[in-house]
Amino acid sequence: MTKDELYNLLISGQNVPILANFFVDHPDQIEQIIDLALYDTRRGTWQAMWIADKIHERRPAFINCYFDRMVEATKILKDNSKLRHLLKIISLNDIPEKHLPYLLDYSIEQLTNAEHPVAIRVHAMQILYQISEQELGFKPELIEIIEHEMEYHATGGIKARGKRLMKRLRNSLQNGNN
Repeated sequence: MTKDELYNLLISGQNVPILANFFVDHPDQIEQIIDLALYDTRRGTWQAMWIADKIHERRPAFINCYFDRMVEATKILKDNSKLRHLLKIISLNDIPEKHLPYLLDYSIEQLTNAEHPVAIRVHAMQILYQISEQELGFKPELIEIIEHEMEYHATGGIKARGKRLMKRLRNSLQNGNN
């Protein structure tokens, strides 16, 4: 399947679930959907990222091998729909040490910008939590960041995820995991 054929199938939304199943069954073809998801700026290619998200739900290893490229894509992506799915995928994984400094700064910026869509902010909060699991000394600072966002830029999603993560962070600190 060529890139243009795949794009034509994508823009007809009814094909998206079928394409997700196709790529789960044909992991050797996943590179095509990743390229569309990360680098193609045509209308409708956000659905390629949605497909990558669905593949990740079923077979994380098929998508995780593109982790470095996904992190790099956060530097160039402007499409909030793509970014939402991309940050979700990143948030569901352990963060390789080489990406910790960048993702820490990037995720704080995403979370604390109240103009960003809620889903992006929530996934950024989850990425920060993932980082705090690896960098235990960051937990108290993350608590302060989440408290600030819950007080000054609260939405239903921010409150719900914030409460859940705050509970985990505080339990971890009380149990001496700082």
